[in-house]
Amino acid sequence: MARSIRIVFLLLLQVLLPLTQAFQREYLIDLNGINTIYIDSEQKYNWFQAERECILRKMSLISINSAEKNAILDGILKKEFQLFPYLWIGGNDLGSENEFVWTASARGFNFTNWRVGAPDNLYNKEHCVHITHNRDWNDIDCTYKLGFICEN
Repeated sequence: MARSIRIVFLLLLQVLLPLTQAFQREYLIDLNGINTIYIDSEQKYNWFQAERECILRKMSLISINSAEKNAILDGILKKEFQLFPYLWIGGNDLGSENEFVWTASARGFNFTNWRVGAPDNLYNKEHCVHITHNRDWNDIDCTYKLGFICEN
């Protein structure tokens, strides 16, 4: 009996282990041959929790610091999602109002893709940046729960 259970366990392990590894890999996407991105649209986190999730993966929330990088990311997002989710990116103005920086580098934005009217700091509570369903950027309250994009 114990031998039968052990055989069944080993067979299950052979089937399930590759499935879990494939699941983990499906969120890792090559961005440009240099950087890898990780997208989690299923779990929802506030901006600080999202950054922590990236750090746990030895990554940080993505910095979109050029039109070229934005176009590459836009192509990936169009391919991966039919209904586009809101996703945290690494921009914020937590240090000084309307002086947005990337968390990975602490450098100011030299490229932007703001939606019309953004950033607007609605109710003086919007300090973190996310990608909208139109794949442009907006500032919102950092405590909202969204998916996120990390990069290494």
